Amino acid sequence: MKAIELNGKTFYPPLFLAPMAGLTERCLRRSIYKMGSLGGVFTELVPVFGLLNSRLKVEDYIKEDETDYTFFQLCGSDESKILKAGEICVEKGIKLIDINLGCPVNKITKGGSGSALLKDPEKCGKIVQQLLKNLDVIVTAKMRSGWDEKSLNFIEVGKILEESGVAMVTLHPRTRKQMYKGKAQWEHIKELKNSLKIPVIGNGDVLTKEDTKKMFEDTGCDGVMIGRGAIKNPFIFVESVKLIDNGFYETSTLKTKIDFIEEHIKNLEETFEEQKSLHFAKVFIGKVTKGIQGSSSLRNSLSTLKKIKDLKDKIKEFKETILKEE
Repeated sequence: MKAIELNGKTFYPPLFLAPMAGLTERCLRRSIYKMGSLGGVFTELVPVFGLLNSRLKVEDYIKEDETDYTFFQLCGSDESKILKAGEICVEKGIKLIDINLGCPVNKITKGGSGSALLKDPEKCGKIVQQLLKNLDVIVTAKMRSGWDEKSLNFIEVGKILEESGVAMVTLHPRTRKQMYKGKAQWEHIKELKNSLKIPVIGNGDVLTKEDTKKMFEDTGCDGVMIGRGAIKNPFIFVESVKLIDNGFYETSTLKTKIDFIEEHIKNLEETFEEQKSLHFAKVFIGKVTKGIQGSSSLRNSLSTLKKIKDLKDKIKEFKETILKEE
């Protein structure tokens, strides 16, 4: 693996935590990044209209000491409004802005944002040009293969983005119509990599450390972005680096995983008010414990827990029971 250089900034290893709405809140991003073995993280998508009407605040997503490795992902469809949102970001110290060209959810695409922008490649380029012309910021983009199978225009869009000054592009090789179904077409990543000079990041169906290694080998991509695989196993980045660099890895123990959950809950508690931290913790636990023997009873109990203390007690009880059975 080679480091990725973006306008003088170095990202190594070239592994990234994907933006996932409702999941990759800033505590989880920070917890995973601090373990090491990844180059950067992406905020969940941030609608530009939310920043412009002050309903959303940059500081709710990112802190000053996180700006060197966190890509702030903007989602919108109007060039001027995206620029205004970008100005707000830069005023707050944001150094890395990612443009969302991939979200397939209807409430995003019906307004022309997310993957709907792929229908207008020239507009994608203008958005980037406006940001780079007016702001001192690094701009990247995350996109899909196209709107549907009849409009696979990822190479066209990629070239326009490159010509417009984008420093790096991430491709999730599914169409908008596919949503998250079917198999990610990794060959699209390879085609895009062979068509561009800027770094290309592969994303989609990377669920294990073996998948990480295989994506590098099969596509020739410069980096790999991991989403669902990192929620199920937050140690996937560490394990992937060990596998790629050394040819072997030690799977993280169950105790290590539960220790991470407990530490994450503590961080949530220190960062958000109780109900918000409880919500984020429940969502994460519901994902990260899947596949652990005996964890279904824990997940089934989550909806009954009304206080963060009750949740911590439940995790402690679960930990003692599981480790006793190991």
